[in-house]
Amino acid sequence: SFSDGSGSSNYGNNSNCSWLISVQNACSINLNFNNVHLEEDYDFIYVYDGPSSVYPVLASITGILNTVPPIHSTGSILYI
Repeated sequence: SFSDGSGSSNYGNNSNCSWLISVQNACSINLNFNNVHLEEDYDFIYVYDGPSSVYPVLASITGILNTVPPIHSTGSILYI
């Protein structure tokens, strides 16, 4: 589980958060999002198939969603 750190408050203007998920000795990572609350078409979550934003985008998430289809990496690292 991870968050932007804003708790029950709205996230701040111009927020830019990033996370690196690395699983030692993994062949892939399965990532699920639940209860996403973003301003549609203005705020996004991008999930990349590697350690930085130069890698392929696996998902681009925006809007208010109860669930997002599962995201599967091709290796042991995801950058969000």
